[in-house]
This record gives sequence, structure tokens and C-alpha cells, in this order.
Amino acid sequence: MLLAAFEFRSVDRYKTIMQSVMSMADIQKVKGTNGIKVVSTFSGCGGACLGLEMAGYDVLWANEFIEAARDTYAANHDGVILTGDDIRTVSGADILKDIKMERGELDLLE
Repeated sequence: MLLAAFEFRSVDRYKTIMQSVMSMADIQKVKGTNGIKVVSTFSGCGGACLGLEMAGYDVLWANEFIEAARDTYAANHDGVILTGDDIRTVSGADILKDIKMERGELDLLE
């Protein structure tokens, strides 16, 4: 069990730790607050994007080829353009068109 790896000296300490974990609603509140715009490739289920959103980044577009991972990503990342295209066929121009940005405006390609 994962929790066994941690030493909780009391139930109160455990509750404090669990209360500090952000909910998806909390993440939606901070998403995009730092002004950094992100495009994600090889996105998987969205773990890296979740971390970026927790840090205030705004993930605009993501690509994942595997359908099951894409379904999980879609369930947890509202408002992100999600494609399942073969990344070898996607151009930077295609992505910029999808997110309505010009060359040089994107902050992070992940």
C-alpha cells in the first residue's frame, strides 16, 4: 500500500496531508494563471499536463495516439484540444492554426 511508505504519527497528520492535495476543481481555478501557453505531444493519460496545470500553465493542445490513454486524458482535461493523429503527420502550422496562435507566441512545446 502506498500510504505504508509514509510515517503518519497521527490521524490528524494524515488528514492534513490529504487536505493539501488539489482537487480537479482547484486545478481548474489555477490553470492558466501564470500566462504560459503549452502544447503537449505524446501526452499519455495527461499526468505531465496535470502537473503543468497545477503550476498555473494553460495546456491548449495535446496529442496522444493510444485511444485508452486519450480517453483518460479527455476525462480529466476540459478545454484542451485533444487529437489522436499520428504525430509524424502533424505540423507546427497545424497546431498553431488549431490554437489560433502565430509563430513565436507559444511558450512551451512539451
